[in-house]
Amino acid sequence: MFSWHKTVLSVYLACLILFSVVLLLGRGRSLNQLFLEPLDGTFSVLGTSSVFKKYLDGVRVYAFLPYWSIDGRKLDVSSVTDLAYFGLTVSGNGRIVTTDGNYKIWKDSKDLQKAISSVKKAGGRVSVTLIGHNDADIDAILSCKDCWAALVQDVTAELNRAEITDINVDFEYSGYTTREKSQSYSSLVGFLNTSLDKEFGGDAYVVVSTFADSVEKSERESVRLTDPKSLAENADALFIMAYDFHRPESAHAGPVAPLEGTYSTTGLNVTKALDGYLEVVPKTKLFLGLPFYGYDWVVESTKPRSARIQGNDLIGYSRVITYAQVLDLLIKKNLTKEWDAVAKTPYVNYVDEETQALRQVYFDDKDSLSYKVALAKSRGLLGVGVWALGYEGGYYDIWDIFAKR
Repeated sequence: MFSWHKTVLSVYLACLILFSVVLLLGRGRSLNQLFLEPLDGTFSVLGTSSVFKKYLDGVRVYAFLPYWSIDGRKLDVSSVTDLAYFGLTVSGNGRIVTTDGNYKIWKDSKDLQKAISSVKKAGGRVSVTLIGHNDADIDAILSCKDCWAALVQDVTAELNRAEITDINVDFEYSGYTTREKSQSYSSLVGFLNTSLDKEFGGDAYVVVSTFADSVEKSERESVRLTDPKSLAENADALFIMAYDFHRPESAHAGPVAPLEGTYSTTGLNVTKALDGYLEVVPKTKLFLGLPFYGYDWVVESTKPRSARIQGNDLIGYSRVITYAQVLDLLIKKNLTKEWDAVAKTPYVNYVDEETQALRQVYFDDKDSLSYKVALAKSRGLLGVGVWALGYEGGYYDIWDIFAKR
């Protein structure tokens, strides 16, 4: 009995001595600093030796989480190094709209807070997206530089409340605009970046979403709002929305994010669009955005890239379809996927049971996305991106494309 007590006392004294030594060595540093720092010196917030080590050899994975995907379902954020909540609407006077549903979710959703905490705990970064999708509001804020300070004030308050420092800026003009407005937009981004860096001691991180054809359009009289060259000079990174090469209103069905192939007078595809970006933007400032969705067209025939039929209430309309919905469709109807060898994307034909209309779906899956992930890695990009979390439903195997090979 005496021997057992003696052993316990020895262990207790040893622990006490060790704790005292740690405190002495860490004099001037907090206990959090002492015990929460990684053991190896190669750790970074990018996850190259954190829990993200198994993903893409350190290439970042930037994923958007739209407010409509937060509905109590389980969300898998274990593969994400950068999580961007989509998002907060910006009005024409530079104020964040606080009366819509997406703001309420941002402020009150426990599921969102859980996702944010999970990414932060794993060593990743979290941002909130500033949404500008109304042309009149975009024009108003770009012409009102006095409103920019108000926007910074509102954004700072939201970031402080969420205990984060990063933003994504997603202003999408419905068509093309003037070079003057595109440069004003870049100046607004620079103002946000500089102001937030000042507020957060240089730790703010500003990413701007840009159209895939922004470089190709930049030399024309009418340009995209997002000018990659000047935006890259004002932002920390760009998220190339490398999708929507075909849309529901396109004349033909076709790949949403074709790796190769000719789909316009310029022959634009994901590879060509990216290489255009690399001529004017450093590769270390680029995320290549990938789609977790496709489109489902009413078509004339089963031939690949069939002509679209104008929809109506009797035969239905062309529409967006998420990755989860595609897989549900394949399973329910026991469909066999076809493969577009040029675009490197799958597609499938089926007949709608209710309308008897022939439909054609182009989408991306693990095979097609793997080609684009490989492209991003071969070009040495900062990372890849995803639009959008939740679109995979319960088919989490799609995240395997980000696993280190």
